Amino acid sequence: AILRKLDELGIDDNTLLVFIGDHGSHMKGSLFDTDGVNVPCLMRWPNGIRAGTECNELIQNIDFVPTFFDLAGAEVPEEYAMDGRSLRPLFGRQEPLQRRGHLYFEIGCARAVCTDDWKYIAVRYTREQIEAIQDSALEDLPRRMSYFQRSGIGIRGSSNPNFFDSDQLYNLKRDPGEQKNLAGDPKYRSQLARMRRTL
Repeated sequence: AILRKLDELGIDDNTLLVFIGDHGSHMKGSLFDTDGVNVPCLMRWPNGIRAGTECNELIQNIDFVPTFFDLAGAEVPEEYAMDGRSLRPLFGRQEPLQRRGHLYFEIGCARAVCTDDWKYIAVRYTREQIEAIQDSALEDLPRRMSYFQRSGIGIRGSSNPNFFDSDQLYNLKRDPGEQKNLAGDPKYRSQLARMRRTL
């Protein structure tokens, strides 16, 4: 219906259409890639993106405003701070002017960074959360131990055997399901330190 309306208005060829979810189809509230933070992004702009173009660059929703400003030729005041960067260089199959080395995510007491090959998740409960966990009845533990103290959405991803580990390091190329936590393996100590610094 949207595409049909754009066509009726005669602006179809020069309109950038972006289709992206803020989370996967059944894992909202998860920092794990499998249907959590790693989601498809589809863009259509007949005058600016060749049909069939694929891109595997690391992008985040913070990149959309700078992209829209760039494409619209908006003059952005110097004091207007933007965390993202324009995706425009990607549309012509060019390399981005400055490739992003990592993405950042957070939910409740958990923070994560990922690169093309690695993901690091740090779970750090506050003192108040720890006290609530210690004082909790057994049936209330799942809610209390979730990253933001809610059942349902808060415990999505808890089927991962490492969900409660304070430090989680995953090799995304060898372990795309993020099941093998390498944080405690001495062989990956330097990689863990690099990802902690990045976070």
